[in-house]
Amino acid sequence: MKRISLASIMSILVISSFSCNSQNKTVAEKQAGDIQKMVKANSPGYMSTSNEYYMKAKINGKEWVADEIMASDNAGRMIGKKNGELIGFPFELRYTKTGAKTNFKDDAVDIFMNDDVKIWGGHIGEMVFTAVGDNYAEGKFYLTGTSSDSNKQLAITEGVFRIPLTNK
Repeated sequence: MKRISLASIMSILVISSFSCNSQNKTVAEKQAGDIQKMVKANSPGYMSTSNEYYMKAKINGKEWVADEIMASDNAGRMIGKKNGELIGFPFELRYTKTGAKTNFKDDAVDIFMNDDVKIWGGHIGEMVFTAVGDNYAEGKFYLTGTSSDSNKQLAITEGVFRIPLTNK
């Protein structure tokens, strides 16, 4: 009888241990999700894209549509983000006028992709504001990203954006 009781107790302890680990993992995953939500809620300027505000392009011929965008005069960047990927353009509110162009030779674009290169420099290309209203700006862009580690290039074409202007 003692062996059965000891075996039963061991089984209960093992099952309880697995159960606790599963609960702890779920709690940890929930806490991680809560932390991500808090960071996102407290990141100034980022907003979900919509039909009204967006950033879209083709990257090496493949459609890319940002999930979130931000245009911050303080940060000096206009950013589109999608699943850890990011395209960050130079941005200053005072230059946001219809027809205003930015050549990326002097003001580079930051490009972070989920690929083998990861970080690209965008020094070849241009952005132009095609329309500016009281609370929005829209435009188009194209650029070529280059890797400092290799001779690879990243072609970003047919880029369009529409961003909110909150401080104009």
